[in-house]
Amino acid sequence: MSNRIAWNDGRAQTGSVVPESYEAAKWAEVVHLRGAEALALFREDYHAGMPAVTRHRYGKGEAYYVATHPGEAFLRELLLDISSAHGVESLSLDAPLGVEITVREQDGIRYWFVLNHNAAPAEIDMGTANREPWFDLIGQRSLSDGRIALEGYGVAVLRQPDMM
Repeated sequence: MSNRIAWNDGRAQTGSVVPESYEAAKWAEVVHLRGAEALALFREDYHAGMPAVTRHRYGKGEAYYVATHPGEAFLRELLLDISSAHGVESLSLDAPLGVEITVREQDGIRYWFVLNHNAAPAEIDMGTANREPWFDLIGQRSLSDGRIALEGYGVAVLRQPDMM
């Protein structure tokens, strides 16, 4: 199965950096809106014009449904849109593709979990901006230059320097 999906809000206009459509593969479901709104539509074949991605607002919440397997570019855009709409901000780090960074906080101390999902090594610059060094809790060492090197499939747990 192969198809294309496109945003239903006109964002892919002439001169836009947004592609006109995105690849979708593996499966496509027939969706009936029943109170939901179509955010993206299928473009080809039997499913052409049918909802590919929906949002249903209910009470104070909302649910999203993706009726296909879209490519990475579409998923990234969708998740950035959802995050932005709900005030979720990026950690503002340029992590390499395939490197996941999450933050947890306890008792006023922030812990950063850095996971390399790639077979190849990766290096991440955590920054140093006029503060004490980051501390690598697994390696039990300070990162004086703010850089962490991870082996393929490597993990680091860092304690954030005091921001004061």
